[in-house]
Amino acid sequence: ILPLALLGGVWCLVAAAPGLASVRHPRRARAAYLRAVEMQKRLEARPARDRTVAEYERVINEFRSVYWYDFANPKAPVAAETMGDLYAEMGRTFSNPRYFHDAIQAFNYVISQYPVSSMALDSALSVGKVYLEDLHDPGQAAGVFRSFLEKHSSTPQADEARRNLKEISKMLAERRQRNSTSSESASENSNPTRPVEIIGIHGWAGPDSTRVVIGARGPFKYNTLRLDHPDRIAFDLP
Repeated sequence: ILPLALLGGVWCLVAAAPGLASVRHPRRARAAYLRAVEMQKRLEARPARDRTVAEYERVINEFRSVYWYDFANPKAPVAAETMGDLYAEMGRTFSNPRYFHDAIQAFNYVISQYPVSSMALDSALSVGKVYLEDLHDPGQAAGVFRSFLEKHSSTPQADEARRNLKEISKMLAERRQRNSTSSESASENSNPTRPVEIIGIHGWAGPDSTRVVIGARGPFKYNTLRLDHPDRIAFDLP
């Protein structure tokens, strides 16, 4: 089995090389995992505002070396899943959506390369959460959770997928309601129904005509009516 590496934001197959894929190094893999865990603890012990991208990348690279040294190591899927968690954390810390997509790629790597591990199920849910909570894409998230339920409906994680789908349905319903309310409000504003405020009426009588000027606040419509007994003209303001 060939290991994969994240190069330029894309997972690529790494050609077999001595000490990488052709020969397993379980001791090196375990040592790398222990180093990575300690590095992660030291990093997360500091306030988020004091952490740097380079520090996160060093920790991620140390976790990546676990499956480079020994793809079949029991800690390899854990390391790959932790990479996804760290990328998602980077996205939140540095407000950069690129890292959320890196996180999704890392989780998908776990799903594709370690499909029978428990981390694969957790990673599948994590993909949906990143779409929902970080990328604010409920449509993509719903697709992920539905796919999860089609394949793993009897697993303990299925309940969480169902809860997330209910949350998404509620969110979309509220969004539709807000959009409908906004449209109605805009329609009301463009066609006001409140009474017109008249601020003045002026009239001039000439030998052949009479002029009437009605001042009001804002646009309005009116109807002109001719009445008799006595003969007169009326203006109806709706």
